[in-house]
Amino acid sequence: METKETNSQLVKQILELCEAFGMPAEVVQLVKNKCWKLTRNKEKEQDEIFS
Repeated sequence: METKETNSQLVKQILELCEAFGMPAEVVQLVKNKCWKLTRNKEKEQDEIFS
């Protein structure tokens, strides 16, 4: 099972890759928002499963 730490680690790596490839800040921001939404949704699902 993935922990929050694993998720933020992944987000960090993705953002570093985006910057390395010279993606515009807007794109990086979109990616970041998408990643956080996905991780939050996953956490909600897990909460619902365990409640």
